[in-house]
Parts: sequence; structure tokens; C-alpha cells
Amino acid sequence: MKTNVELNNIKENFIVLPYNFEQLKEIFIAFSKIDTNYLEHKLDNDFYKDYLETLGVKTIVIEKEYIDKDFLNDYANYYVKCFKLYERFCTRLHFFSCELTENSFNSILINYGELNNNLCNLQENYLGYIVVKNLPQSIIGKTCLKCYPKDNCRNFPATVNHKVHLAGLPLNIKTLPFQEQDSVVAACATSSLWSMFYGTGELFHHSLPSPYEITKAATQDFPISNRAFPNSGLTLEMISKAISKVGLEPLSIRTNSPILTKSAIYAYLKAHLPVMLAVTLQKTITAEDIGGHAVTIVGYNLDNTKQIDTVYQSIPNSYPIKLRATNITKLYVHDDQVGPFARMEFGAKATLKNFDGTIKRNPTTNEVETTWALYTSFGIENKRRSFCAIPQAILIPTYHKIRIPFEAVLKQIYEFNHLFIGYSETRNNEKLKNLANNLSWEIFLTDINEFKYSILCDNNLSDDERLRISKQRYPRFLWRVKVYSSDNNILDFVFDATDIEQNEYIIDTVVYSNQAFEMLKAFACMYYENGLYYTENKIINNLSAQYKISSNPLLIT
Repeated sequence: MKTNVELNNIKENFIVLPYNFEQLKEIFIAFSKIDTNYLEHKLDNDFYKDYLETLGVKTIVIEKEYIDKDFLNDYANYYVKCFKLYERFCTRLHFFSCELTENSFNSILINYGELNNNLCNLQENYLGYIVVKNLPQSIIGKTCLKCYPKDNCRNFPATVNHKVHLAGLPLNIKTLPFQEQDSVVAACATSSLWSMFYGTGELFHHSLPSPYEITKAATQDFPISNRAFPNSGLTLEMISKAISKVGLEPLSIRTNSPILTKSAIYAYLKAHLPVMLAVTLQKTITAEDIGGHAVTIVGYNLDNTKQIDTVYQSIPNSYPIKLRATNITKLYVHDDQVGPFARMEFGAKATLKNFDGTIKRNPTTNEVETTWALYTSFGIENKRRSFCAIPQAILIPTYHKIRIPFEAVLKQIYEFNHLFIGYSETRNNEKLKNLANNLSWEIFLTDINEFKYSILCDNNLSDDERLRISKQRYPRFLWRVKVYSSDNNILDFVFDATDIEQNEYIIDTVVYSNQAFEMLKAFACMYYENGLYYTENKIINNLSAQYKISSNPLLIT
């Protein structure tokens, strides 16, 4: 292992070293101004140690005097104006899951005949990089690391393909860039926005502002009690202003219900949109609130094979709805106080407070009142969770043409589910009752290209249905609602996400089960024509219209 003194004395621009965590610490010390004791405190939760071991890192390639665009912008706007001299160059650390030496790395660079084979092998073993800023504390700059190994439960839809060049070698990593908050030019919300914009920039081709530019955009129109720089935090209004500045529209959803929160997060993440989660951190033992915090949600852990045992009920005495997103057990977030892809788990309880900060108690039983919360990787001490996170709101940066929000679609689905189950209980038809009692729903945003490609790859659809949909005209953005009976996908309802709510914005139905389709159409037609209740339900209107033109209607008795 090379010490920080030895590393500083090496003149080469690229240094190849075998990986171990103690060596990584020496590199951090050598190429930043961080104090050894502060570094130990910074890394004492073992997040980076555990994460890099999970990825299987075996080699570090150090790229010295690296120019990082985002830090250079912050440097030009802030650090260069300080009396003390700060270094504008950074150091970039590349991680590989294969063993490399100085000689083998040099051989890859000069062996032209084997360049393609060597590059493929290097790409296969490339795990990403960490930029080290030459600062006293916030040393973790732009970080692009590979996600946790994927399985049937882990999903990371908000990642993008990020291009990297190492000594002229083109590499690629699928990730979402992360960086630690800099309390000088950025706070946790700024770091969260910075990561989000890398995701939305790939989707909607807007500019990618640096942390300094994000903070400036967020604060310039707001009277604030403290200075914008150094920055200690942003309000939701400031965050929304920063989102508007890049040409997107902020959508805020309150997190009163864990089921609604899971479903909304799932719906937008499936469209590759990173989602910001605003929380209040609370100590688990003393119930002391330590302040607001913001993280960027990049992925989730969802077991689709698990039976849905939690239902959503927004209206008293209505039939509850089964939403498949309720099986989400974990979120993977960019938490600037922890690291990239940090886990937040559902299942925690937090203590409610009165306005004066005292603990809220039930007036009848005098028991402490609690609310739902998330376990967080923040503040883990001796492998024990010390804090929980109380969700306050989720914030989604949406494109201006996505006009129909998630809650509008959920309202239509919820009403249809209630009416259909209620109707089935009045009929002496076991098939109808079985269909109604086993319904579950999956709601998510998508676009025309992804929708059509998924249809072409779906062997459960007939050839005629795949051909019809692939040649059909659709708007750019769609809400796709997959309807299941038990674990069988029976229908998809397709909504125009670019329409207005007053219009009949359901535009197509993808049929997997003709029998179930006919039963739903017959119900819709009878409900619509008999006028049992007044409704503006888009699904009933659409299915009823399809029933009238059906050549082989299936009557429900």
C-alpha cells in the first residue's frame, strides 16, 4: 500500500493500484486538503467500504489533474475569489473489477492490434469513478458508480448512459451522477437537484447547471434571512424555482399515505424521471427532529411475485383498490450525507410533534401518536439505525407537455374499481365476482417509443394486436395502466398524458384476455346506459363505446 506522501511524490498522470479501503483513504488524503481525523469520521458508517466491496472492486486507476466541468464552474464563481488559494484541478479515481497493473494498463494503451478486445474486457469490468475535489471537507465530487447488481426485485429506472474517457479509451457506465453537498455553494437540496437534472437532461435535453448555478437560480427571486452563498438550504418553493429555470415544471405530491407515496414514486420513476423526496430527520431514540433533508430517488426494490396484502382506500365506505406498487419495500436514493444508491426502507415509525415541538399524545389514551417513516442509512452507528426519515413531499420535474398528473389517473382507476366490485356483488355470476375480487392495478408514465417496443416484445399478445398497436398513432407521453386478475395481465388502459382532464383522455385498450375484456365492456355499457349513478368516469365511457361496436358482446346476467 502506498501512503499519501508516496502518492504525492509520483509524477505520472495515471497511477494503477490494487484496491483496498485503507488505500482509498490514503488517496483521499493525498489529493485533497481533508484532515485525517475528519476523513475517519466522514467514512465511519462504512457505506463506501461496503458498496465498493459489493461491486467487487479490485483495481483503482488514479487520473491526476482532472478538470471537472461542474467543479470548475463553482470554482470560477466562488473559490477563485477567496484570499486563500484553492486548486482548480481535481483527481478522478476509476474502479475496475479485474486486476490491473501499471504494465498491463500500459499494454492496453499501446497494443493497437488487440485494442478492441482489450477495450471490451475493460468495459466489462468497469465500475465507474469518483472525482476527488481538493477541498478541506466536501471532497466527494461527481461520482458515477455502477448500480447494485440487479435482480428480479431491484430496479434502477432513473439511470442514464454516462460516457467516460480514460486516457483516450471510451468507456460507458449506466448510472445517475452523484456528489456530496458542498455547504459553501450548495446544500442537500442543491445536490439532489443536480443529480435530478442529469436524468431529466438526458430525457428532455435541457442545460445541466452546476451546483452554484442551481443555488443562484433557486434563491435569486426570494427574500431570504441568510446569504445565498454560503448556502445552508432551500425551501420547496426555491427548489421549484430551480426546476422551472431549466424549462421543466415542478409537480409536488404530499406524502400523507405510504401507499399513495409508493405508487406515485413508481409511476414517475418508470418513466425514467428521478424523484426528489423531502423528509424530516428524527432521532429514533429521543424523537428529536434534527431538520429537513432532501434525497433523489433513483430506484426501488419491488417483489412482483408477492401477494398484495396492503390496499388503498381514499374514500370511506368505498371498495379499496389493490395497487401493485405497494409491494415496494426499499428505495435507492442519492443521499449526499451517505452516498449514491443508499437504501431507505419502509416500515419505520416516527413520533408526531405538536406545533410547539412537544410530543403529540392521544387525548383519550395518552399514548404517543406516530406516523409512517423510512429507515435511512444516514447516521448509522455500529450497524444500528440512529435516525428515521419522515416524508413531507415528493417533487417531480416534469416536461410541460405532460399535463395529466398521476393523481388524476388514480382517481379514474379508483372509481372504476369501486363501481365494478360493487356491481359484481349484485350479480349471481361467479366468473364476474372472481374477476372483480382479484383485480390489481399498475400505473406508470411512459412514452410512445417505449410503449410500442414493449408491445412488440410481448409474446402474450396476439400478432394482430401487436401489429395494430405498432402502426397506431399515439401522443409522445402516455399513462399506461396494467390491469391484473391475480397475476395475469388481462388489459392495459392507455391514457393521453398530454391531454386536458376535461376531455375523454383514455385513447386505447390493449387486450390480453378477450373474456375479461368482454365482461368489463358489458358492465360499462349497462352502467352507462342504465344511469344507475352519475359518473364522469373515462374508463366506463370508453369501454361502453367499444361495447356498442363489438360484434360478439358477452352479456352479464
